[in-house]
Amino acid sequence: MMEILYRSLHNLDLSKENPVRKEVPSDFNSYIVEYIKFATTENKISKVYFVPDHNTTVMHCIADLSANVVRQGNAVTDETVPMELSDSIARKLLAIERIVQTRMAHITNVQRGSIVQALILEDGEYRFIIAKVEHSEWYDGETLAKNFGFPGENKRVWKSAVVDLSIEDGNVIHGNIKVFCNTGAQYWTRDFLEVKEANSDKVNTENVLSIVVRELKRSVKKKSLYDYYNLKNSLNHALQSDKMINYPDLIGDLFDTYQPSDPSINKEAVRRKLLSHADGGKFDTQFHADPSVVKKNSKTKYRVNAYVNLIVEELQPDREALIKAKRWLSGEQVLIVACDDEDTFEAFYKEE
Repeated sequence: MMEILYRSLHNLDLSKENPVRKEVPSDFNSYIVEYIKFATTENKISKVYFVPDHNTTVMHCIADLSANVVRQGNAVTDETVPMELSDSIARKLLAIERIVQTRMAHITNVQRGSIVQALILEDGEYRFIIAKVEHSEWYDGETLAKNFGFPGENKRVWKSAVVDLSIEDGNVIHGNIKVFCNTGAQYWTRDFLEVKEANSDKVNTENVLSIVVRELKRSVKKKSLYDYYNLKNSLNHALQSDKMINYPDLIGDLFDTYQPSDPSINKEAVRRKLLSHADGGKFDTQFHADPSVVKKNSKTKYRVNAYVNLIVEELQPDREALIKAKRWLSGEQVLIVACDDEDTFEAFYKEE
């Protein structure tokens, strides 16, 4: 069961120098819980980071705030210190976003929102959550004062960070940080949190390729070599360019429209098994593919007969259009290979 030991809410108005702390009424707790659930469990698009310097503003404030709450017996009766520290975290984010907005105003705008902070205890583990969440702004018709509100439905989290904490004898140690960012805004991790990626794009690509191919070997290859190599080729093709990969989408694209030639292959079971790896921590669920990894692992050597071997790079956009297998009525088995190299073609071509 999850306990919220401390929570705070600040409105961020880029026209002001300081965030505005808001009291959190009891009926708003359901919002806080939803934001926490999204950041901790529901969000499937995240990257893992680590803390290179524990004395930066945000990490230092998280450690001191958490230690203070623990010293109070996990029941905050004196909010003085937690309020000061959560204010400092909110001020840091607002200051960074004001700088970013000034620098990027000619291109785009920083997403408007509020910052939610929470220290939670679940199954004996402490975690600190920071979430930049959507809010709406409007002006009162009579006073023209600016007001903030939150949507009743479709509560959006723009960015979040879940910091694993180890707390012993009053000492707080930062663990891994699970980060979600709905845009490519680097300021969230680089300037605000001041953390570094735990996994490189190369490592992410290697681990995803290894995990998916291993599952295809286990669940598909023994039943159908045709389906195994088709799916492996599609996987390699998807990872061969330097583009952003969303792991759940990658698996969906691989299986959504694919119809196995062997009906005994349960593609939904394979899909579920592969999606279960998203929470395993061995790779980020969002990363840029490293084409060099795919290139190195893409070649497959096929024995055609005693005198011919066929080497294929398993990353074509349409594998079936390049190589077809036929079985003649005589029982003879042949491969038909599309050839766009003139010299190679002429070496085998003979006028009938």
